[in-house]
Amino acid sequence: GFLTSLYILFTPIAAMAIGRERPNPAVWPAAALGLIGAWLLSGGISGTFVIGDGLVTLGAIGWALQIVLLGLATRRSDRPMTLVVIEGAMVVVVCGAWAALHEPISLSAIAAAGWELAYTGLVAGIVGYSLQAVAQRHTEASDAAIVFSTEAPFAALFGWLFLGEGLTAGQWAGSAAIFAAVLLVQLWPTRRSVVPEQA
Repeated sequence: GFLTSLYILFTPIAAMAIGRERPNPAVWPAAALGLIGAWLLSGGISGTFVIGDGLVTLGAIGWALQIVLLGLATRRSDRPMTLVVIEGAMVVVVCGAWAALHEPISLSAIAAAGWELAYTGLVAGIVGYSLQAVAQRHTEASDAAIVFSTEAPFAALFGWLFLGEGLTAGQWAGSAAIFAAVLLVQLWPTRRSVVPEQA
């Protein structure tokens, strides 16, 4: 949804505050384009702002911080995969403990959802975060956030192709705006790599 996509704006702000990063000048218009695209793709905001919306917004802030901190960590380490393992282990411990405290653990339910859990954990989790860790050694966090925003239009596209879900003209326009944002930051005159060259 639109609120989730606010990380597009939060990431360059966090990058400046935490990493002393000077975002590419194209990031700001690209972030605006990405947010407009996300708003069109999600159908905008309707109804009253409730506590759940606040939690989603906090989640967007957390995602922005994760992008910035992972980028900083991978550029200071020659072992990005080690960071992925540590991050994954923390998720298993913290989320596993939380689930054990608040929900009964059912082995039959886990077995019934085995393939879904395997795909989510291996492909979306391990593979996704591994690619992110490696890629963020070579790009700035603000640019990475713009690229990550393509998740929504790709999800809409595959829903249209494989599930027959219809897209309105506004949603197509939103997808186009997000891809335009990515092109803007990628085609802007490049600067030096964010990974220091070896002496």
